[in-house]
This record gives sequence, C-alpha cells and structure tokens, in this order.
Amino acid sequence: MSYQFEFSHSPDHAEHIVLSIARADASSLPRCIRSRHYDCIDCLVENPDTCLLARDKDFVSYLRYQVSEDYRLRDVIREVIREHGRPMYWDIIASMVRARHPQVSVHTVYILLSSYKTDFVEFDVGVYGLAKQQSKRTRTSRSPNQ
Repeated sequence: MSYQFEFSHSPDHAEHIVLSIARADASSLPRCIRSRHYDCIDCLVENPDTCLLARDKDFVSYLRYQVSEDYRLRDVIREVIREHGRPMYWDIIASMVRARHPQVSVHTVYILLSSYKTDFVEFDVGVYGLAKQQSKRTRTSRSPNQ
C-alpha cells in the first residue's frame, strides 16, 4: 500500500494523516516517523520545502510519540478483549479500558477498534473482538460434513 500526502496543511491535519497511515499500514509511514532519519529522498511528501515534518523536528518527535501511544492503547484493548475471551460491545470494551486508563476517551477506543482492521473485527453492529476470535468462530461454526 502506498500513500502520497501533502503535509503542508495544519499540524492537526498532518497528525490525523500520520495516525491514519499508522493504523492502516505502519510500513507506509514517512521515514522520519518510522525512524530518526530526516532525509527526504524517496519520501511520500510531494514537496519537502513545504512539509511540516521536514521543517519541524520537534513536531516529528511529537508525532512519533502519538503513534507509539496509539499502539500502546491498541495493545491494552487487545488485552482487555483477550482476558474477556469473546467479542463484546465497543462501549463495554471502552469502559474496561478506561478503568485501567481513565484519561482515554470512549471515542478514542471506538476509533481504534474500527481503525485497526487487522487486529479487531466487528462481529455484529457494535460488537468487536480479536481477528483471531473470528478465525476460531469460523472453524467451530463449520459442521463436520463440510
């Protein structure tokens, strides 16, 4: 999957783009986010002269931190679902996550559940579980004659 974005807009816009890429395919993140290399050769950004990432190393550090926090929270959500052992309504998952991390909003939990498609699956409207649980369900739902 290849992305090409212009990061010259507002910092909020750039942050949104970076988090969206990280949730879909982390290997497609700009090199300055994935590592501490700031060369713009072969970068996804069309114009390095106007790129917020190329101009502001502190902003890149902030974005790296946001991506790592996003991944950490994804791991907490996975742990909550794994401990429960089956899919649950997203708001129940959110309340269990918030019991561990009160600063996290229910909206953030919902966004992560619906964004990390390789990790979380919507089994029914508003009911999320781990992708591994889906493959288990598929195997157990087949009859022996199939």
